[in-house]
Formats: sequence, C-alpha cells, structure tokens
Amino acid sequence: MNKQPSALILFFSALLFGGGALLATFHTIVHAPEYLGAYFTRVDHPIKPSYPFYNEFLKECVRRDRVDYARAKNSKLLDKAMTELASLSCDEFGDPGDKLLYWINAYNLLSTKAVTDRFPVRTVSEVANDMASHRYTVGGVPITVKDIRQLKIAPLLRGSTSGDYTDARVLFLICGSAMGYPVICDHALETSRLKHDLEENTYKFIHRKGNVFMTKKPNAMFISPFFQWNESVIEQSFTNPWSFVIYYLSADEKPDDSDYGFKENYMTKFDWRINDTETQD
Repeated sequence: MNKQPSALILFFSALLFGGGALLATFHTIVHAPEYLGAYFTRVDHPIKPSYPFYNEFLKECVRRDRVDYARAKNSKLLDKAMTELASLSCDEFGDPGDKLLYWINAYNLLSTKAVTDRFPVRTVSEVANDMASHRYTVGGVPITVKDIRQLKIAPLLRGSTSGDYTDARVLFLICGSAMGYPVICDHALETSRLKHDLEENTYKFIHRKGNVFMTKKPNAMFISPFFQWNESVIEQSFTNPWSFVIYYLSADEKPDDSDYGFKENYMTKFDWRINDTETQD
C-alpha cells in the first residue's frame, strides 16, 4: 500500500521551494545592474592584449610597490581602465601566457578597485564581501574578483610559462591588495617583460620583512602562509616551498638545511592591511 505524503512534508517542501525562488529573485534584482551592464558592453576580440589606460593608471597611482588609494579614488584613469577591461576579451589571444596575464591583470585591477571604492579602509578583510559578491564586467562577462582567482587563474597555473609545469614565480605577480601579498607592479603585465617581472617580484617578496624569518637556536626557517596556500603550484618545480625560498637566497642568507635538526615552519599570521602608500612597515 502506497503511503501519501503527510501535509507537514508537503508544507516544508513548498516552503523550501518558495524560499529558494525568493532568494533567486532577490539575487536577480540585486545584481541586475551588473548583468545589464555586461550585456550592453561592446566587446573587442584582439589577438594580442593592450592595456593603455590600465598602464596609465598604474603609473599615476603606484608608488614604491604600493597603491596611493587617496589618489586612485579621484583618478579618472581608474574608470577608464575598468571600461577598457570590460570591453577587452582574451578569447582570441594566441599565446597562453597572454591569457594568464590578462586574468592576473584583471584580478589586480579589480582588487584595487574594490579597495578604492571603500577607501578609507584599513584591511582587505573589510572588502572581502565585495570581492566575493560584486560582479564586475570583464570582457563582456560579469564576474567577481574571487571567481577570477578560483575559476580563471587557478586552472591556468599549470603549463603557463614553462611547458608542462608552472613557473612558481607567476604567483608573485598576483596582488591581492594586502601587505602580505606580492607587490603590485607600476605597469600592466605583458609577456614582453614577463621574465623581468617574474624575477623582480619573486625577489621582492622573499626579501620583504616578515615573509621569511630564520632562527639559529633552534635552526629553523619560518615562511609566510602565502607559500602554504600555494604549495601545489610551487611543488610542480620544487621539492617544497622552503627549497623554493632557499633557492632565491644568497649564500650568506641561506640557512644550514643539511642540519638534521633543521625545522621548516609556516608563520601563523598574515598581514591583511591594505597595500596603501601610507601603511607603515
């Protein structure tokens, strides 16, 4: 004998369905301007990238590897760079490296935009919700900063610059707008100067105070949690993040990692303060 569903089950099923429909409707209404803006954007599909307004914005607002957010907030170039990115698609780029740098440029620009819109703020944590929920137009498509990192950059981090594996130095081009992240360049990232930017940003990160710390008793090396978050990329070409760091240290800086008692540790704290020119070291 088949049992009929109880009225209580039917009630809760209807409630869940109605709640889901209500949330979907609310989401559509709240984000309608973002979707409409993307829909009506005229999109170009060049075979090579060009970022003239983004370049100008960075030249104007980046000082000593940090962003002058007070200047950025009043800069007309920021809106021009956003419009430029909105209408530039990477789907016809012939070089995979160009596509990766396109998405890193987008991530860096939109992270900066999110902080600038809320400035003055002290930490990136204060704009985390914007980065996860607000959709910006990139190449005619509405997308969040978080989704660019997870859905666009992460899948390209294999075979991006060195054949079958990722050059780990690519990680140090990705600026998340916090002091604990790699620095932001004062120019758009392009393959023509990629070799220089990879080496310089990696060196700066490893030698910045607070990212690498060593003790003699005990013989130990502590490195930023940034390395821990990106272990899978680093370990494509190095044994572990510590061997990567040691490779980029001079002979005088290297610890004695042959010592049986040598300890490898991650730091427990990350500097979430915004990478503003006024933020103190």
